[in-house]
Amino acid sequence: MREHPMIGCVERAARYLESEMRCERTPSLEAIATASGLSKFHFHRIYRLVTGETVLQTTTRLRLARGASALKDGETSVTEAAFVAGYSSSQAFAKAFKRELDQSASTVRSDPERLARTIRILSEPRKSTDARHIPTARIQFCSLDPFEILFIRTVDKYPELAETYGSLVEAVGDLKRIEAVVGIPQRDIETFDDGGFVFDAAVVTDRHAKSDDSCIERRRIDGGKYLIVRHTGPDSRLPDTLDALYAFVLGQVNIALSDAPCIHHFVDDPEEVDESHCRTDIYVKVEGLEVDSYD
Repeated sequence: MREHPMIGCVERAARYLESEMRCERTPSLEAIATASGLSKFHFHRIYRLVTGETVLQTTTRLRLARGASALKDGETSVTEAAFVAGYSSSQAFAKAFKRELDQSASTVRSDPERLARTIRILSEPRKSTDARHIPTARIQFCSLDPFEILFIRTVDKYPELAETYGSLVEAVGDLKRIEAVVGIPQRDIETFDDGGFVFDAAVVTDRHAKSDDSCIERRRIDGGKYLIVRHTGPDSRLPDTLDALYAFVLGQVNIALSDAPCIHHFVDDPEEVDESHCRTDIYVKVEGLEVDSYD
């Protein structure tokens, strides 16, 4: 069975990251995605599915590996190893070491055999994500015509967006002109849980809908081929459904991801439907295979 080309892209990203860190540089997520050749909109999730760890976890692992290797010299203190690893203090290094390995750096330093084993563990990436933990989902193929959205770009507000969507509805004025309520994440929320998450709260309107609100922008979304998967349940479980979709793509060598963000179509109003039953259709633009559906 042929390997999906995106796996090679992830391997290229890993080599680039390791090379940069050997030179004591920590590249940005955008730089790593560029080096991989994958779209920034999909890179992080594909990387995690292939390697079993996030880019941040890889970076932490490599830093700790460098610090642990420094401890092989019996004259090197934990504080000195922390600086070799790029930490600003021994406390930060010790905390990260304990969190990742469930053992202290000082204990490992005093046991050469354990130290050697620890270095081996830190030098290898985690195994790819266990497919048994990825939920099954019905993936369908569809084609979308181009459409226009009115949107408000938000930063660090997800998922508390009720007020933003309320402003959009109020700006449009006539509910009959709203054809769908959607969201377009410009970055993966799991990547930017400490800040920097950008999310376009949007409504699809008919072509005559207008807004004089300066905070509301209009954009055309290109049509084309899309994979669609339905998520049912709270937003907190939505990443699991996304994993199912991306795992499917990785299993199809004749499907390529387009350089475009996902589109979340919120089928139900969370104020009217219990979150356990709320439906969200997720669209991912692709190139290649044309089929009706997958189970």
